[in-house]
Amino acid sequence: YSNLRMFVHIEKTIENKPIETGDVSCFIRLGTDFEDNYYEYEIPLTPSQWFNNDINSIWPSENEIDIDFKIFQEVKNRRNQSGFPSFLPITFMFDNARVTIKGNPSLSAVKEIMIGMRNPKKDGEFGNPWTSDDGKPISAEMWVDELRLTNFIEQGGWAATGRIDAKLADLGNVSIAGSYSTPGFGSIEQKVGERSRATTKQFDFATNLKLGKFFPEKWNIQIPFYYGLSIQKIIPQFDPLSPDIKFSDATDNLDAEQKKAREREVIDFARRRSLNFTNVRKNASPDKKKFYPWDLENFSISYSHNKLT
Repeated sequence: YSNLRMFVHIEKTIENKPIETGDVSCFIRLGTDFEDNYYEYEIPLTPSQWFNNDINSIWPSENEIDIDFKIFQEVKNRRNQSGFPSFLPITFMFDNARVTIKGNPSLSAVKEIMIGMRNPKKDGEFGNPWTSDDGKPISAEMWVDELRLTNFIEQGGWAATGRIDAKLADLGNVSIAGSYSTPGFGSIEQKVGERSRATTKQFDFATNLKLGKFFPEKWNIQIPFYYGLSIQKIIPQFDPLSPDIKFSDATDNLDAEQKKAREREVIDFARRRSLNFTNVRKNASPDKKKFYPWDLENFSISYSHNKLT
């Protein structure tokens, strides 16, 4: 899901003590805990008048909370790239909303949600940005309704695979295969959470050759040769250090050297090479009648080299 939504209603509780728009705010705090690792989204509230049965007045659109999760990803990126210490809260304004982050929360591991109302401070860093507050106590009653996730992300992934097999007459054969898949790809039986969360690139090349064919046939030389090359590159969709932020977004503002350093830390790259000469030998001629233990035909040589990088 891409959004978190909720309706909010607020009204005064004492008739001769009215409240104005912005005097009270509503916040949602979510994260692994409420003290050290959380996101917080806060908006000013517009009060409803007593004895008004109009649904648009009871639940005004100005009080509707609609959190696009991309906002949380953006504030984390801003904080991380600015070098601000993560153990301190930092606040950003998005239109009329105030968004705060502290610690290293992750939308993939939310354990607690707090909903509350606040009488913002009159002055200071976390003062009231919406109205000229008088700093006095406020008595109000707040209702919240229909906290829900919306806008299900249905974008799927795709994958492609190809293979070529070629036979080189009696010299040998060559096989080339490749595959490519994007995040969100999976089988029909898999749930959304079980599908791939990475871009995977795979290339395979293999060949078996009879190199003895390059020598005169009467020499009876047998040189079986095999060479294989396999390259796999897995690029995660999300940054492993911040699992709710796409890796492309986390590295978007880095320079070329910094980006390469991050890619070396995160991207899973493997290259396998294999080269084999198996049972290289000289076969005996059909017209040979005498054999001795020291004959060259009695010996064979094999060589194997494998490298993983």
